[in-house]
Amino acid sequence: MPNKEGIISLRNFEYVLMACPGSNLVIKNQNLQPSQAIARCISGKYAILSASVDIGDIKCRQTPKATVRNERISCINRGRLLFIGFSLTDRFITFIKLCFDDFYLTTKYTEHIVSKAICAHQANIQRSEFTEDNLFNLQEGVREIYKKSMQMTKINKVLGLNYVENSGNKYLSRGHLAAKVDFLYAAQQHGTFKYANALPQWQTLNLNQWYTLEKNIRDYSCNNNLDLIVYTGGFKVMTLVDVRNYGYYIYMYNQKIPVPKYFWKVIRNPATGDGIAFIALNNPYSTDTPEITCRNVCSQITWLTWNRSDPSVTCCYLNEARLIINNIP
Repeated sequence: MPNKEGIISLRNFEYVLMACPGSNLVIKNQNLQPSQAIARCISGKYAILSASVDIGDIKCRQTPKATVRNERISCINRGRLLFIGFSLTDRFITFIKLCFDDFYLTTKYTEHIVSKAICAHQANIQRSEFTEDNLFNLQEGVREIYKKSMQMTKINKVLGLNYVENSGNKYLSRGHLAAKVDFLYAAQQHGTFKYANALPQWQTLNLNQWYTLEKNIRDYSCNNNLDLIVYTGGFKVMTLVDVRNYGYYIYMYNQKIPVPKYFWKVIRNPATGDGIAFIALNNPYSTDTPEITCRNVCSQITWLTWNRSDPSVTCCYLNEARLIINNIP
C-alpha cells in the first residue's frame, strides 16, 4: 500500500507482481505477450522478463479491466454474492463484494474497504461507461432506462405529474454504492462503473448529503490512519402520488430495479467492530419526517461537515440500525 504521500516502497531484492488484466504488459514501449510477470527490485531498478528497467518503463497497453465474478454463494434474502475485481492467471483480486437480487435486478448491499492511504488516491480519473455484465438482460438496456426521456415516460406520463425534470437535478442518477474515489488506483475506479454497483438515486441527494458523506468518510479514514469497512445499500421502495393523489411504488422498469426509499451506508472499524450507520431519504418531494426509529446521533459525529440537524439524514449506532434494515451484513 502507498503511504499518505502516495509512495510505495520496496526493499532491495523484494518481488512484486505486475499485472494487466484484460490487456498485456508494455516494457520500454514494447508490447509483450504476457499479461503479468514478476518484477524484482534490484538497486532501484526492476528486473522483469530479462530486462532491467525503471518503474516508469512498465505499463499496461490498456487500463486493466475489472470483471464480475459469480462464486455461486447465496446471501441475504435469496441474493447471490458477486465479486468485482481483477482476474489474474492464478487468482482473483476482489475490491468490491456485493449481494445481488436476480428477481428484482437490484443490489442489496456492497462491501469494500476505504484504505487509510486513501488521501493519496489517483485523482482526476475520467468516468467510464457503466456495464451490465450479463446481469440484467432486459429488453431495453439499463443505459436507456436511466435516460431522462425514459424516466419522464415511465414516471411523469404515468403519474400525470412532472417529477422528473429535463433540466436541473430532479432526476434519477446511477448512484454509486461503492464510490469511485473510495479506491486508490485508476483501474479500481474505472471498475466501479458497474450497474451492479449502482442504485437509482435522486441527483439532489447524490450531489449534496451523499457526496459530502462519502468525502467525510475518506477524510476520517485518512486523518485517523484507519482502514474502514464500508457497506452501502438501499431499503424499502419509494412511492410517489399520481394526479389523483394515489400512491405508487416506483421502479425503473416493469417492477424491476426498484428506486430505494432510503440509501444507507455503514462504516465499521475492523479492529474494534464498532460501527455507525447513515440513513438518507431518497425523495426530493417528501415533506414527511423519515420513519427511522433509532436514536439519531448525527450531532455527536463531529467530523460530518453537512448540517447535522438535517432531518433527511439519520445517524444510528450499528446495532440499532440492524433492527431497522435487514440488508446490513
